[in-house]
This record gives sequence, C-alpha cells and structure tokens, in this order.
Amino acid sequence: MREHALARTRQDVSPIRHGESPLRVFALTAGPTGLVPPQPAGWSHLVTVRTGVVTVDARGSQTLVTPGLAMWIPEDVPYALDLRMRCDVRILYCTTERAPARELSMVVIPALLLESIERAVQCGYLDPALDRDARLLAVMHDELAALTDVRPAFTLPSPRDPNLRTAIQRVLASPEEMPSIASLASTANLSVRTFERRFIEETGLTPRTWLRRARLITAVVALTSGASVTEAGFACGYSSLSAFICAYRTMFGTTPGQLRLERTS
Repeated sequence: MREHALARTRQDVSPIRHGESPLRVFALTAGPTGLVPPQPAGWSHLVTVRTGVVTVDARGSQTLVTPGLAMWIPEDVPYALDLRMRCDVRILYCTTERAPARELSMVVIPALLLESIERAVQCGYLDPALDRDARLLAVMHDELAALTDVRPAFTLPSPRDPNLRTAIQRVLASPEEMPSIASLASTANLSVRTFERRFIEETGLTPRTWLRRARLITAVVALTSGASVTEAGFACGYSSLSAFICAYRTMFGTTPGQLRLERTS
C-alpha cells in the first residue's frame, strides 16, 4: 500500500511578485506514492532526487529520474510524479524569464548544482538583496545554463491508441515475462504488421526497442532499491547475467554494477 506523501516544503512556490527570488526550491520526503507538485504560472521546473527513484509523467511519456539525473520541465507543461520507493525529492523552480531556453528533457545534474539546491533547502528563502544569497543564486543560474542532455534511454513514451496501451500495460505489470511481439499484437486485437506500424507511429520506437527499454528501466529501479545485479537481471526477464549486463551497457552506457557502487558510495 502506498504511503501518504510527507512533504517538507522549504519555500512557498507561488506566483511571482516584483523583486522576489528568481529561484525557489520544493523539498519532500515521501513514498511510494503518486503526487502532482505545485505548478504555478511563470515557473519552469527541474525535478531531481537526492535518494530513490521517481517517474515523471509528462506529455505522454514516463521518464525515470535517479540520483545524478534530473528532468527539465518548461513552463506550462503539466506533469505528475510517481515515487517508486521512498524518495528525497528536490524540485528547483526558476522564473521563466531567467530560465534557459530548453525543451522538456532529461539532463545530468552537476554535483555543484545539486549541493546548491540542498543549501537552498537548508536556508529557506534565497533573498537576492543579500550578497550571500545573490552569489548562490548566480552559481545556480550558471549551472542551469550549462545543463547537458542525457540519452533518451530513461524515457518510455506511451502510445495514445487504447489497444496499444492495453498491450503495454501487460508488459509494465509483469516485466519479467518477456512477451513476444505476436502475443502483444494479439492483446491489442491487431495483426503483427499493423501493431508494429502503429506502435512506431505513436512512440517513435519499434516494439522490440520499447520492450527492451521498459525491462531495463525495471532493472534500474531494482538496483536502486538494493537488488544485486543478478536479482535485477532476473527481475526484468534476463536468464543470462552476461546478456543482461551487455544489454544494460548498450542502453545506458554504463554497467549495472557501477550503478550499485554509486548508490552505496
């Protein structure tokens, strides 16, 4: 059963008023749970986690955010969060007029920016009229401007067609089962050729690529939860450890063992 969110809000994220801070933070510890964070007009958002794993649902795609990564969300893009486990979530709000010109994207969050956000959480409101706070705000703005994109492997686009969505829900409910494309097409009441064509049209991915990505994202969640590399491989349907490590490296550019080391270091 999901827990109720236990929010620790360090700054009120309200409509912008003249002379106020162009950056604010929202911090909460909660999970597992689903929630919709404050999304006032005039602010762009950077969603990250100190610990845990959260899925950001925006524009029909689900993007997995783990420590060291973040989701940049421009103004007027509604989103919801699914905390897959107990998480320390940090959301940085930036006034749109000061925000970098960046589309919805997954980014690497630099250590300096992450620690600056944590400092802002501890301090509370950052007052641009104070020299100390003004210097911290300047550092955070510089780091935001230098954000770099992450390969799209952590994003899982969802089809709009209800028949296709029914098929992928089967995969998401039991990622260890490894269904065939033919069985998914049958679930969607479509021929294999029609299923593949529609799937590519709606997600930009072939069904096989989507399946592989969904399974490996399940492995990331398992590893972040404390599973061993072998356990994570089995959890997403791989019976061969070497095949799992190879697929993981191809998808994410690193090994599952390195993620475990980063988690425990």
